[in-house]
Amino acid sequence: MVVPVWVDPLEGGLGGGGGVKGGSSGSKPSVKGNTVQKNTGQAKNFMKSDPKATGDHTVLKRDPKTHEVTNYEIYKANPRNPSGFDKVIRSDGIGKGHFNKVTKQNVPTPDVNGKSIPGG
Repeated sequence: MVVPVWVDPLEGGLGGGGGVKGGSSGSKPSVKGNTVQKNTGQAKNFMKSDPKATGDHTVLKRDPKTHEVTNYEIYKANPRNPSGFDKVIRSDGIGKGHFNKVTKQNVPTPDVNGKSIPGG
């Protein structure tokens, strides 16, 4: 069994097993491990896998004021992917909902997206 690893920008490194920590906030730089990533333009709200992770891991986004987790993504190691990881699940805790083309329904937040979920 693989223990997921959480990226914790408040602690400045990788943590594991115990609590839910980590993330980024909007267009501000996101700290992942000791690496600072800044997404700009249309990608400013996207999260990325941790380039320093050595296996399956979860990256979380926090509210900059309350430090509560608002979104998370779970990544599985894949040596064939150029990044080294595949996104397995994404959860949106806040933000605008979307229309699911497969189920033909509006999906409000919070919601979970993944390959095994109809409509992604």
